[in-house]
Amino acid sequence: MISETQYEQELRLFLSQTLSIKVNAQTPIKIKDHCWYADLDFFYENIHYLVEIKYYRSPLIQLDVLYRGAEQATKYAQYSQKNSVPILIVNCHVELSQREELEKYFPSLILIDRNNILKTGYFNTAYFPELKDYAYISNEDKSIIDLLAAKKEIKSIIGKDNSLLEKIINESGKLAQELRNLETGRKNNAWKSYEELCVRIIHHLFRDHLRKWNKDSIQENLHKFYQRSIINEETEETFQYRDLVVPINDYDKLPVFWKFIRETLNCYYITFEFKNYTNKIKQEQIHLTEKYLLKTAFRSVAIIFTRKGVDDNGKFAINGAIRESGKVIIVLSDNDVYEMLNNSSDATDLLFGKIDNLFLDLSK
Repeated sequence: MISETQYEQELRLFLSQTLSIKVNAQTPIKIKDHCWYADLDFFYENIHYLVEIKYYRSPLIQLDVLYRGAEQATKYAQYSQKNSVPILIVNCHVELSQREELEKYFPSLILIDRNNILKTGYFNTAYFPELKDYAYISNEDKSIIDLLAAKKEIKSIIGKDNSLLEKIINESGKLAQELRNLETGRKNNAWKSYEELCVRIIHHLFRDHLRKWNKDSIQENLHKFYQRSIINEETEETFQYRDLVVPINDYDKLPVFWKFIRETLNCYYITFEFKNYTNKIKQEQIHLTEKYLLKTAFRSVAIIFTRKGVDDNGKFAINGAIRESGKVIIVLSDNDVYEMLNNSSDATDLLFGKIDNLFLDLSK
């Protein structure tokens, strides 16, 4: 798989040669007191276009991730001094229903996905060979030239009912703020609030990736999958560490991370744990998690949410679990969660990066 930078470079050359135009990179956009940079910009038939490029590991992307990318591209165009048309280019496939939803809230946006790129290039082997593994080009798919030609004048979205859009985009910010405001430790039942918040975060980020997960009812998911920890108030010991066990979806277009978990690690049930500790978790907590993972039950991977991350001895224990029993434990700190919530990329990209680093570290 090529890097995001290589993909942007290929796109720039591809657009330049396909449209016979000059394509600029890293165009500065001043928004209030900050200077941001659009990935590409160009003039085509006397219209100025600003391009935001999103490169995902997964062949299919969730709608809320597309919303954030579309919002960013549209914001750049709104603050541009050239009456620009925003373009969002993604390397994955976008379903027709997702296109229709984006059109409701971003009527001026041109969305270009993997199929549009390949339709334009006519499967020229010089461009984007890595995209063709997932390609199913149909007669309904339009080329980039067709998309530019079909786009009407820039439409204003002022006065449009954006309540659903705002809810989807703002949900990430609300969850992140709740996490910042939540105290660590066990006082005031903070541990319980942390567990419930983490379940909502999982619902927000991964609901399409989990099998039997109710997309409309978090409470029903809690009832089906949640096994709450029990606190002994006298000894302050915690029992029942297996907080949330959920089956992973099995459709072909799962993000790369989940496909790796299912197909390579042979794990069909993901275990989530939530530790609202004030300090970094230690090797003892890692060993307890390892104990509850069972390869024979197709449950060999755990994701631990914990406030401060894991200490060096804990990292050593994680490596030991992989070497000795083939069990994989991924630790997410608050900063990791903020990154997954606030970025416009797929949250599983961060998870895949973490699991990639775990296996690379084994050779050191």
